[in-house]
Amino acid sequence: MGVTSATSRGSFPPPRTTRACAPAFASAQDSRSAQLAAELRKLLGRNAVWLWGIAKGLEELPVEERPDPKSISVERTFDRDVSEWPVVQDTLRDVARNVFLRARAQGAEFRTIGIKVRYEGFQTHLRDRTLSSHVLDEGVLRDVSLELLQEFDSPGRRFRLLGVRVTNLQRPKTKQPRLSAFEDLSR
Repeated sequence: MGVTSATSRGSFPPPRTTRACAPAFASAQDSRSAQLAAELRKLLGRNAVWLWGIAKGLEELPVEERPDPKSISVERTFDRDVSEWPVVQDTLRDVARNVFLRARAQGAEFRTIGIKVRYEGFQTHLRDRTLSSHVLDEGVLRDVSLELLQEFDSPGRRFRLLGVRVTNLQRPKTKQPRLSAFEDLSR
């Protein structure tokens, strides 16, 4: 019978401990774990140990599929309040383009288009319009957003934030395949 090395077995040999030092080691380990848990609670609050378990891969939560979002939105906050109407319009066009690109990436057609306008002093207004059918058209999104914005065109108003949102989404009927669908291919 030959000598087998740890690497040829594919694993490392167990650590060498004697029965006398094992309980002392386990006690020290438990004490350190309790200290760590107390420190984490101080830093992160009551969910600290749970978060630590997740970070270490100890939490066994099931992986769940996320439901499709019900809306897609983008907001832009100005570095300083803006009162120049052309800047406001250009910003809204840019925000609408970003919303369109997100909707296109998700393959989502939309039926309702909305805007958010926030003035200095955090006075916030929302407006939206529902179309007769679902569309995935950047021009329609931009034009409707600008039409909704017209209501807020008043000299001297200072804008702090602009946002565009699409809701009433419709996605393709196909679903993303599950990993289990590929199990038969590996056999």
